Amino acid sequence: MPLDSIAVRAASSEGPSEQTLEPARQLLDAGSASESEASSSEGSSSHSLSLSTAHARPSSHRQADQIQLSGSETREASPAASAERHRIEASGAIDLRDIAVWLEKSFPYLALLFIIFLREHWLGILVFGCMTTNLKAANVFLREQVMLKERRSSTRLWTMALVFGIQFPAVVTTVKTLSSQDLWPSFIFLIPASVPTAWHAVVSAIAIDTLARCIGCAVKAAVLALHRATPDEALRRRSSLLTLLEHVLLCYRLLLTSPIWVRYFLSMPGSFIPMSMAGFYFACKMHLVYNQMGMIFAAAGVACQSEALFGKYASSDEVMEVGNSCAICQENMEQPVKLSCNHIFCNGCILEWFERECTCPMCRAEIKPKGLTSHSDGTTGLLPQIF
Repeated sequence: MPLDSIAVRAASSEGPSEQTLEPARQLLDAGSASESEASSSEGSSSHSLSLSTAHARPSSHRQADQIQLSGSETREASPAASAERHRIEASGAIDLRDIAVWLEKSFPYLALLFIIFLREHWLGILVFGCMTTNLKAANVFLREQVMLKERRSSTRLWTMALVFGIQFPAVVTTVKTLSSQDLWPSFIFLIPASVPTAWHAVVSAIAIDTLARCIGCAVKAAVLALHRATPDEALRRRSSLLTLLEHVLLCYRLLLTSPIWVRYFLSMPGSFIPMSMAGFYFACKMHLVYNQMGMIFAAAGVACQSEALFGKYASSDEVMEVGNSCAICQENMEQPVKLSCNHIFCNGCILEWFERECTCPMCRAEIKPKGLTSHSDGTTGLLPQIF
């Protein structure tokens, strides 16, 4: 057999040649490309459909998806990232240790400022400290004398009134001698000659208010020494008088510091701002004084009328319903008084009780005398009136 025919048969037995397979490969590539374009077009259409569906969903569902996504991101965050975020957030906060370190470093300078303040206002601070100590002792003494009722000592009360009466001009004269500051005009509501700084105004107001409270204690001691009446009537009258005196003193103290601050505001540079601040201060002060005047009229009405200071006098039928026995003294009721909580006690017993507490002995309900704040124990407030 010839060699050419043998080669042809060998080639035909091995398969088609590369030239023969090339057109078929091109056809297959074209078909796969068309299929990929079709699938991509279908994917894009389905993606657009999903987007339109997502936009068509309610906003609440979208918010839920966002919350779920943020929660998954939070869970996926590493501990290191969380610690870094916490450090960044806490970097703007002020720690107590930082404040303590700052105070420790600033202590020498703060001590210097405090020494300067004491040097400039030592006299006013000394007056406030001494008078406050005396005022505290006077409150204890007056409370004891009120509790003694008819056994109180008129001699000791007059002695206290005399001592506080002498202290007032002595302190005012001493302040004028040592600091050339005259306090007398302030007690009659005259504007002082000069108030250089705000701290000076504060110290002056506190010192004057403390002296006024001491004068109030002297007046209360004199009233207790002079007051004489029957035992039951004395308790009611005494409680109402002490309450009236304290409310009058509070109103006087409100007005006492006004000239000092009006003078300070008017001494500021400019014209509009000082006048505006003085007007605003005066308006606020008049509002407080108006409310306090209402309390004074109410206390005066209680002191002048024959009604019970707390509640009202109970009828015989009301007394028989609860039994003619006082829960405080365990005896027959004398001048029974019915409180706002409907409990009935002796007038003298309940007045003595309210000198220590302002609640009902039975139910602990708060009881106020005719809408007033009671000051029947004779004490005076220890907190100063600054403004």
